[in-house]
Formats: sequence, structure tokens, C-alpha cells
Amino acid sequence: MKVFLDGKWLTLDKARAPIDEPGFLYAQGVFETMRADNEKIFRLEAHLERLTNSSKLVKISLGYSKAQLKDIIERTVSLNNYSCLCLRLTVWQGLNKAHISVISRKYRPYPQKKYISGFKAIFSSITQNETNFLANIKASARLHFLLAEEEAKSRGMDEAILLNTKGDIAEGARSNIFLVKDGALHTPDKESGPLLGITRNAVLDIAKDLKIKTYERKIKPSELFSADEAFLTNSLIGIMPLPDVEKKKIGSGKIGRLTADFAKRYQENLKKG
Repeated sequence: MKVFLDGKWLTLDKARAPIDEPGFLYAQGVFETMRADNEKIFRLEAHLERLTNSSKLVKISLGYSKAQLKDIIERTVSLNNYSCLCLRLTVWQGLNKAHISVISRKYRPYPQKKYISGFKAIFSSITQNETNFLANIKASARLHFLLAEEEAKSRGMDEAILLNTKGDIAEGARSNIFLVKDGALHTPDKESGPLLGITRNAVLDIAKDLKIKTYERKIKPSELFSADEAFLTNSLIGIMPLPDVEKKKIGSGKIGRLTADFAKRYQENLKKG
């Protein structure tokens, strides 16, 4: 496996970085996780746009243009001979300049039966602070999400849903959340505190193409249980049905019609890059 680190492509065991710098000591960094199918990276431009914007907000000077980063990522893909890859582009602050790495690995999806049965989730005891601008940045500091995910695992569940300080749904520990009600799509708005995911935006684009009404708004936890369907999204999982929260059924308790349709169309878009 070849990885990129500060201007060089190395084997993973040769990649080394200092541990006495802000990026390591204080998690001053940002990252993007991407998926490539047959060397086509899904929504690469959107990932790079978010990363460059996030870097500015956390006071990191990249030292690379978006065009240069694109070339680095595409070369990393070509150097690793897998038809389907996961990629992580990470930028973190050093003492005098930013470090940049791109790590790839073979993509191993969940079994197809998981995309039929769906995820089971809990409401986490950990709260998302929607008033903090970092909520909308894919920052390296992810401890509260990791703890929420561990909370779900300890209860035998797949995902944890975080509420914000007002008690509204913000997002999953590693996903965005959508509800379907009366043929319309609902998802927490930016002010609720979610990271505005790349796959989340892809779903909104699909809904627009299908002329399905969408509402980005404040959503109370109780609304999940009156929804017809629900599903989760992220760049690696794609679209995952959510038929069970806190051991209560959502809709029929099975993958919904619109969820299945969105998943099919998302897979078609994934192949185009």
C-alpha cells in the first residue's frame, strides 16, 4: 500500500510524522473520507471544497491548491491497485507548516443483507453543541462522536443519534439522518448542528431530480417514530436504512420504498464519480 505524506509516496510502515506538534497534541486538523470506485472518486471537488474551507476556519495554511490535492489523491488511487478504495485526506498543523497525508485501503462494504435489514440505533447521552462553529467542520477532534459510537456498540446497536442542546436531532455519530413522511424528505438543518455531509447533499440532489419535496428543519426525536421511513448516510456506508431506534420500529420496521429508490440511484451516481 502506498500513502502520501508531505510530498512523498511511501509504504505505510515508512510514513512517519512528529508527535510534538499541535496537530498531534491538540487535534488541530481536518480531514475528508472518500470513496473511489474503478478510480472514480465520488464528489471529489465537493470534498476538497469542504476541506479547504475548514482549513481556513481552524487556522491551517494548506500550502497546496485544490488542483494539486486532486492530483495527489488521484495518483494515490492509481498507485493502489483496488477496484474500490476508501481514502482519507488529513491535514494537521505542524510547528512551522501543515502536514498532509492521503491514506487508502481496500473498501469492504457491509454485507448486502445489512442494507436490507438496516441499522439499529440509540439516542446517545452525548450532546452535540450546535452553537459551536466546529459542529459544521470535519475536524480531527472526534472524541464525542467516538464515545457516542462506543455507547451504541455497548448496547448492541450500530449507530448513535446525537441530540443538540435544544433537544433536536443533530446527526449520527458517523452519519446524517433523513426521515420520510407522506412522500417528503426531512433532515436536520445546519442550525441543528450536523456536519453537512457530502452524501447528505447527494441525497438532496437526487430528491430534487425526482421532484420530491425536501425540508431542512428542526426535528424532534419523537418525529422519528411517526415517520414512514428513515435512513442514514455517509461517504463510506452510502445509504443505510434505519428501521429501528431504541428498539422501536420506524414505519414497517423494514427498508422503505423511497429509501430503496434513493439507494439504487445513489449507487448509479457512485459509478460516475
